Amino acid sequence: MNKKISLGVAVAIVIAFVTATFAITMSVSQRIYNRLISNLQERVASYALIDELDSVVRENYYGNGSDISYNEGMLEGYIDSLNDSSSYYLSPSAYATYQASMKGEINGIGINSTFDFNSGYIKVTSVLEGSTAYNAGIKEGDLISVIDGEAVTQDNYLELTKNLNGNKLTSVKITYVRNNTAKTVSVMMGYSAKSVYSKKVAGNTVYIRIDGFYGNTAQQLNEVIETLPEDVDSIIFDVRGVKEGSIQYTCDVLKLLVPIATEGSGALATEIDKNGKETYYSSSSQSISGYKLAVLTNAATECCGELFACDLRDFGMAVLIGTKTAGNANVQKAFSLSDGSGIVLTVAKVKPYITETFEKVGLEPDITVEYAETEEADTQIEKALEYLSAN
Repeated sequence: MNKKISLGVAVAIVIAFVTATFAITMSVSQRIYNRLISNLQERVASYALIDELDSVVRENYYGNGSDISYNEGMLEGYIDSLNDSSSYYLSPSAYATYQASMKGEINGIGINSTFDFNSGYIKVTSVLEGSTAYNAGIKEGDLISVIDGEAVTQDNYLELTKNLNGNKLTSVKITYVRNNTAKTVSVMMGYSAKSVYSKKVAGNTVYIRIDGFYGNTAQQLNEVIETLPEDVDSIIFDVRGVKEGSIQYTCDVLKLLVPIATEGSGALATEIDKNGKETYYSSSSQSISGYKLAVLTNAATECCGELFACDLRDFGMAVLIGTKTAGNANVQKAFSLSDGSGIVLTVAKVKPYITETFEKVGLEPDITVEYAETEEADTQIEKALEYLSAN
């Protein structure tokens, strides 16, 4: 038999329910509010202390300073207080350079130089391969005598050297002297940096050095792979000392080498932030086959270099040769600030394909070989060649 309740009782139940819901909501809101207020009070006190410190320094410091140096110092100190070598502050100019380098681009013409007191000119100490200076024919040892129509002197060479650094779509006119012969060239600023180098080292083996994992690294590696000689059956990848780049760009490189990931989460890499949120990087159907692979590692192989080496081994495609890696699984993200400066922060940890982690433990090589180099050989490359020829 159905029992009916009166309208009054029904209204009372609804009111009770709404009241209870409101009370719970208010309780939760109050706790959140209290935390915010507490945090706000701490922040106000902190900012007040910084302002107090700033006032004391400006009024009493016996020395020169500027708003720019004060601000940069405070920003650097804030990030340094995190005690994380992977997190750092960058000035506006340094941040612009960082952003360009992550894309695989470099400002300037690609030379290192010093003042040569014997000639009174700027001496080129090195030229980066693939740079616009390199393509313009400038070589190590050349003496730069004129920059944009202004003769180089001991008094102005530092200022003129700044004219050799700049972004794309600008150029600089340089007169240089070689073997007592002067030549003037117009050199474009900015170029696509080379991060992949390859050479045939012995028999049917190609050596491929990857300097970092940037926006154009995958394209450069793809070009190398597509032009491998038909008789090549072995590849040595060298990521010794490599840590720079991003997880995304590292996975772009791995996609050229490994098959579709099927084990675990099916991801080449998984980023896990402080709240446990996971970001996955998937593989593609493209992969190389028919090659024996070895990866050279050392104690300075970190993060991106470790992920690359670990994943190739996790897929059963390569052996690691060299020494134990650094054990740094930090994932960085860049944040721009309102004045054009920026900060690079550790925002997550990365987990490779199958291996649980290399954070703090590093990667133990399959074949341990200490590094030594003579005029004839690099011991770790020699061991890789020995292994590949025997397998």
